[in-house]
Amino acid sequence: PPYYVLASHNTLQSSTSAQPSSILDHVDIQYRHADDSPLSLLPSHPDEHVFVLYHDPDNPTAPTIKSTSSQFALSGIKVSSAPGA
Repeated sequence: PPYYVLASHNTLQSSTSAQPSSILDHVDIQYRHADDSPLSLLPSHPDEHVFVLYHDPDNPTAPTIKSTSSQFALSGIKVSSAPGA
């Protein structure tokens, strides 16, 4: 089945805990292979933020994601089937 990547974000503030956003954004996806140059993962402009999803076909329910940005961090991931898939 196809996989879709949706992202929601929230801002952390030192005085309060962050509330999860109910707004989901579609993200641009670029496929890379393990033998591709890691330089292709660098952002192409200052406002672009790159998250790298490592997908293991032998364990599809346990992907890992890392950020190339020092301004963003991933706090969780949820894998679920698309409706109607």
